[in-house]
Parts: sequence; C-alpha cells; structure tokens
Amino acid sequence: MVANVSRARRGGAYAALGIAVAALSAVATPAEETPHKSADAPPVQTQASAHHEPSGAPTPKPAPPFKSGDQKTTPASGHNTSTDQWRVTDIVQAVSAFFSMVATVALAIFAWRQIKIYQRQTRVMDLTFKTSARAARAASKSAEAAEKAVAKSDEILIHARVSSAEANKISREAIVAANRPWLSVELAIQHPLRVDHAQQIAVTHAFIVIKNIGKAPARSVRISWMGCFVNNQGPKQVEAITSLVAPSPGAALFPDQDLRMGAMGCIFRFSELGESERHPDGAGGFVFLPVIVGAIRYESDFSTTPHFTEFAFQLSRIEPPNAFGMAFLSSTDEVPPNLIIVQRAFAGNELAT
Repeated sequence: MVANVSRARRGGAYAALGIAVAALSAVATPAEETPHKSADAPPVQTQASAHHEPSGAPTPKPAPPFKSGDQKTTPASGHNTSTDQWRVTDIVQAVSAFFSMVATVALAIFAWRQIKIYQRQTRVMDLTFKTSARAARAASKSAEAAEKAVAKSDEILIHARVSSAEANKISREAIVAANRPWLSVELAIQHPLRVDHAQQIAVTHAFIVIKNIGKAPARSVRISWMGCFVNNQGPKQVEAITSLVAPSPGAALFPDQDLRMGAMGCIFRFSELGESERHPDGAGGFVFLPVIVGAIRYESDFSTTPHFTEFAFQLSRIEPPNAFGMAFLSSTDEVPPNLIIVQRAFAGNELAT
C-alpha cells in the first residue's frame, strides 16, 4: 500500500512538470505572420473593365508592390494604413497568447489541485489501511481473549457442576443419615467364665441388647459374634465376623424398639494365642484378656446396600487383685459374673455403616 502511494505521488509530479513545460513552450513560440492585403493595392483589371475603357485613352502603369515598412497615407483620413493594420494584428496575437497562457496556467493549477486531492486521498487511504490493520489486530486479540474467557467459563462451569454434584451428594447423605435406622449394641455377662483345661478353652454366656436409635424401621436384622483375645488380631477378627453375617431374613426393629438376646454362648480358644502371647501367671498357667466381637447386619428403605454395626467388648476381672492387673488367669477354674466387667474394646470404637 505504501509503495502504491509513492508511485502515485511520483506520477503526479511528473504530470505537473510536463504540463508546465508545455505551457512555457506555447508562450515562447512566435505566431506566424499572416499576409494581409493592402488597402492601397492596385485594383486588378478585369476583362469587362478593359472593354469599357476608350480605345484612345492611355493605359496606366501598374503600381509597385507594397512592402512591409512602407508607409502610405490615405488622402481622406490622413492616417498610416499599414501601421494600423499591424498594430491590430499584434494586439490580437498578444491577446491570443495571453489567453493561451492563462488557460495553460489554469490547467496546470487544476492538475496541481487534482494531484493534491489524489495525494490527500492516498494519505486518507493509507491512514484507513493502518487503522483497519490496528482494528484487525485488536479484533484478533479480542477474539483470543474471548476464547480464553469461554474456556475459563467452561472450566468454571465444570467445577461448578462437580461442586454442585458433590454438594447434592453430601446433602443427600446428610438427609439419609438423619432419617435412616441406626442400631446400637449393649452387652452384659450373666454367667461365670469357666476354664476347661482339658479342651484349652474358656466359656461364658452373654446377654446382648440391640436397639434402633434411628428414625426409620430396620429390616432383616441379623447378628453374629465370636470370642477372641486382645492381641494384634483383634481388629481383623471384627472385619472377619462382619463378612460372616448371613444376609438371610431376620427381625424388624422400629424406632426406639430393642431386641434382647440372652444366654449367647462365647468360646475363647487358647490355641489362638501364640507362644509369645502366653505370659506365665506364676501358677502353671498364663494370663489372657478375652474379647467378644461381632456385627449386626440390617436393611432400610433409604439404601439398596445393607448396613452394618460392628462391635467389640473386652472382659476384665475385678477381683481378686493380682500382679497382672485385670487379666484372667488360665490356672483359675471359674470367675463369677459379679467379678467381671464389660467395656468397649479397641479404643472404644463401635463402627456403624
């Protein structure tokens, strides 16, 4: 675009120069002399006039030709006829040359004005082109910014949808948790703990109470339990007993209703204790701390998956005091229930899902 404007300016300058040269040539070139007939030229004799002249009159001699610069004065006016004619011719030629020069100058001015107008137009076009280029760059940047804004808004929208879904999930879980059934477990020992030295076991009977502390009925309530010892295998026994609860039809528990299950036998097998876990009691036996673990399985109308309440209760001996604190001695044959206390095992956790 800039190259086209430069070529246009050079062409306009060359045209103006050519017009000026033509005008100067027209003014400097002299006009050709135009021959004029003299008013005093002798009349041409025609054949008719020759016939009317008398035969006896003498024939007049022809006048010499009129030369430029000769002066002849007419008898009537007393003026120089040839000089006046040349003055008129010079005036006409001068006026004609003047108007030719004026026309040439006017044409040159007009051409110069046209060149200026064209130059202004080219400058305007150049400015318009630059403005359009800047506008195009600005539009491109705006488009890029818009694309980034759209991508950012899409990302924000995705995050908002995910957050909304998570919020809805949390809200739904909170509503379900506030209105579903929840089963709790309580355990008491009603029979003495007896040691069978022949079979290397300890046996007792527990009394279990299951209560619905939730706001909805619990269906198909089932329970399973077993005896173990306080060692590293205790929590794993809880997980194992949870998988052993049969998904068969069971009892139904309504809110604030309890289910009492008495004389639940619990067997503690000494074979589950390793040699490193059998600490001597000083009487030919060893010390042990029994634990009753179990799980309750039930269903509700709020979920298609079953719910579980896992529990673990540790049995401890109160009396008589010994060097091992509240542990039981395998050398003892029997401990009455009034000397046995029950407390939640494994840091007091009662797991419910």
